[in-house]
Amino acid sequence: MGLGYIADRLASMDLSRYDCILIPGMIPGDASIITSRLGVPAYKGPKHAADLAYVLRALASGAKLSTTRPACEVLAEGLRAKALDELGGLEGSIDRSRALRVGRGRRCRWVGGGAPIRVVAEILSAPLLSDEELVARARRLVAQGADVVDVGMLSDDPRPHEVRRLVRAVRRAVEVPVSVDTVDEDEVVEAVRAGADMVISVTPELAERFGKVAGIVGFRRAAYVVVPYTPGRGPARGAKERAHEALRAAREVRRWGARKVIIDPLLDPPIAPGCFEALEACRLIKSRSPATPLMLGAGNVTELMDADSVGVNALLAALAVELGVDLLLTAEGSDKTRGSVEELAVAVRMACLARRRQAPPKDLGIDLLRLKEKRRREVDGVEVEGVMVVEASSRGGPPMDPAGSFKVWVDRGRGVIAVAHYRRGELRPSMVVEGRRAMDIRDELVERGLVSDLKHAFYLGYELAKAEVALKTGRSYVQDEPLF
Repeated sequence: MGLGYIADRLASMDLSRYDCILIPGMIPGDASIITSRLGVPAYKGPKHAADLAYVLRALASGAKLSTTRPACEVLAEGLRAKALDELGGLEGSIDRSRALRVGRGRRCRWVGGGAPIRVVAEILSAPLLSDEELVARARRLVAQGADVVDVGMLSDDPRPHEVRRLVRAVRRAVEVPVSVDTVDEDEVVEAVRAGADMVISVTPELAERFGKVAGIVGFRRAAYVVVPYTPGRGPARGAKERAHEALRAAREVRRWGARKVIIDPLLDPPIAPGCFEALEACRLIKSRSPATPLMLGAGNVTELMDADSVGVNALLAALAVELGVDLLLTAEGSDKTRGSVEELAVAVRMACLARRRQAPPKDLGIDLLRLKEKRRREVDGVEVEGVMVVEASSRGGPPMDPAGSFKVWVDRGRGVIAVAHYRRGELRPSMVVEGRRAMDIRDELVERGLVSDLKHAFYLGYELAKAEVALKTGRSYVQDEPLF
């Protein structure tokens, strides 16, 4: 079905009662051809019939459609553009008289005062990394949406002599504030001396003897995140005790002259010991010291729950907005939480947009739907009455292809699918073909004559499709093994 066919079929109809014509979004060409022939505005509708109700509602609300692009794409881009414009407006409407300035110059990020929640991404066990590894990780985290890069020290192995190297390496790599996370006094001293923009995990006991830190040039430029934590004993237990200890530490740090103080009530893992006390502590702290910004660590929840991190991060960001939290700290400490920084960055934008619009975090123009979808787009099969239906059965793996065999893998670091071709009887590959799309690799292999057996070609296509899905979702890819 083409544009001319549609125009011909509609030409005999009385179209005076219709405001516009929607054609399937997959039809090539410009729908204005139909408009010029019939005198009724024609636009491209959605690519899939399942999206038709959504498009009609948008059209009734005044949405503008295109004559050349599918309506679903046009509407999605419009929603996203509106969302990004609103997020830009949030940055411009910060009340700086109530906000803290973390970092200087181009590194500056405002915290509090109506600013969006800032994502702090921690580089775990930073002293064990080379400068090159630090730079690569810092750049990746910022590319994923981190507002602050946190240098995580070793809790049981203080290395104050390493702090300057770590801070300088990260500062050279990225133009965002750099923080240092440590409970060790000597490491705090070196962090401030090295020009760290923020120090995380200042305990009440350390706050009481903060004179050594307060005497350093640049002490007042840094922000300090205080925590209700006692080394050897752990965090305070109940919400009231957490709030009391955290506020006590904040008062002590301010007594030494600090002007930028943030409180982290230390979010615990779910169930045992439980998240609620820290969340309740946020509410208590805000009621007693509403101007003091709050930070929460998402990692204790995402790391210690065997559930996909994307949904957990979305819910944590929504709770953070409800509680008035200003920063969310996360790390990617295991395979299952890889990508958490990007997830949390999107989740924060969704939650902040929802707060601005005073609506639930849905239909925003941005989302965290990675495996689920808002509307199913499957189509019905064909009518099978009178047609032979055959139940397929396995006939074993593909035979040896005279053109050779393949090893398929995913290169995560470079974000590509790689396929090594081996001639029969040889241990060294004749070539390696790389790409991000299975179809591109298929075309290259076929054009070079590296596949000659039809069954082997089907097998290879199946493996390449698996590898592409694995690359997009983060699932492990192992040739000849199920993806899910």
